Amino acid sequence: MLAHFILNKEKLHFLSNTLSKRLTVHPYGGHGGNLTYHENIEQLFQFFGATL
Repeated sequence: MLAHFILNKEKLHFLSNTLSKRLTVHPYGGHGGNLTYHENIEQLFQFFGATL
């Protein structure tokens, strides 16, 4: 279920079609709130080629 006041189903569909594999949608958080999830931090570090 998508419950976001900016990103509705139609916009998510557009982004999915446009960005394909480059799009990552996290189920919770938003903006900086995603940084509370370890998996999201790992993806961020991997994207920038950083290590802990």
